Amino acid sequence: MDWPIIFGGVGVLASLIVGIGGLIKNRADARVGLRADTREELTLFEARYQAILDEVRESLVDPLRLEVERLRGELDLLREELAAERAAGKLTARQYRIALAHIRGLRAWIALHDLAALTDDSPPDPPESLRDDLG
Repeated sequence: MDWPIIFGGVGVLASLIVGIGGLIKNRADARVGLRADTREELTLFEARYQAILDEVRESLVDPLRLEVERLRGELDLLREELAAERAAGKLTARQYRIALAHIRGLRAWIALHDLAALTDDSPPDPPESLRDDLG
């Protein structure tokens, strides 16, 4: 996922909400300033304005909030999986080093006891990919 794009989109939407709200408020304030002589008209305006804000919250903000919470949960799960994979990789590397040390010890023991001289066969050479690791 591309987090900068997601957060950028959320920022743009929030800016649009604030901008639309400001535009509505400014237009309504201009009308209220010219016509609203009574407290009832001002109350009606505030109720309409609040309804618009509630609709914007329900249709934009709440779904975005839910999506962000879902993505945070997914991110936490991915972090846990990554930590488990790293731990498994460290264990595998540790076991590999232990196996190499054991093989080195066996090769030294074989050379010390000259077991190849007792048989017609010499021990097989290690695979080429491990020769540098075995030393």
